[in-house]
Amino acid sequence: MDISKLKHDAEKVVKTLFVTDTGEMRTSTGCNIYIPTGYIGKGLATISSEVSTLGVFAISHDGVHYGVSMATSMVVLGPCDFDTVEMGDEEFYVFTFEKGGVVIEDTHLVKNKKITSPILDYFNDYGHSPWFMNGLLQSELLRDTKYFNDIFLGGGQPVYDMMVAPLARDPKNIKTQWRHVLKVDSDIFTRPVLLPSRDIAANTTSNFARLNGSEMKQGIKAALLSKPEREEPLETLFMK
Repeated sequence: MDISKLKHDAEKVVKTLFVTDTGEMRTSTGCNIYIPTGYIGKGLATISSEVSTLGVFAISHDGVHYGVSMATSMVVLGPCDFDTVEMGDEEFYVFTFEKGGVVIEDTHLVKNKKITSPILDYFNDYGHSPWFMNGLLQSELLRDTKYFNDIFLGGGQPVYDMMVAPLARDPKNIKTQWRHVLKVDSDIFTRPVLLPSRDIAANTTSNFARLNGSEMKQGIKAALLSKPEREEPLETLFMK
C-alpha cells in the first residue's frame, strides 16, 4: 500500500465516528484501523476470539484520509475482518469495520500503569516509528499518561521532547539530528527516522562509550565498524 498517497486529516475521520450512550464507538461509513504487527510481540495487541490493541493506531474511513489515535490504553475492537498489508516497508494488521459497526467496544478504558513500560520499549528502546507517527506525535506519545494510565512519568512535555530529540534523525542522513533540518514550523509534521536508544553505534561518539555502554559483543562490533568522532579523557589516559 502506497502511504505517500494517504493524507492526515483527523477532522474528516472524526466526523464519521460516534459514541453511543453505552460507550461504544461506531462508524457511520465503515473504516479501517492499522496497527504494526510488532505490537503482538510486545504485548501491545492480542488477536484471538477478542481483538485488543494499544490505542495508538491509524484509522481511515475512505482509504485516503486518516487520523491517529493516541490513547496509551488498551482498547477492545468490535467485530471485524482483518488482514496484513505492507506499508512503508513494514507489515501492518488492517482491521475492517462495516458501516454502522462497532469499532471500539467500550470507550471507558482501563487505566493500566504497567503498559507504559512496553510502550517505551517498542517506540524508544527499539526505535519503531509506524508510518502514521510524525515527529510531533512521537514527542507527544506519553503526554496524556496521567489520563490514560493514571501515572505521571515526570517532567512534563519538555522531558518527552528530549527523550525523542537525540533519536530522531534526518531520513536522508541518520548522522544528522532531525531538529537541525527543520526549516519552517510545518516541518514538525514530517516523519523522521527514529533510532533505537539501544543502538550503541549510532548514539555514541567515542569507542570508550561504545565498549562501556552496551553488551560487550555489540559494543566491540560498534567500535570496530564505526569511526569515533572524539576521544574520551580516559581513553587518552589508558593509551599512555
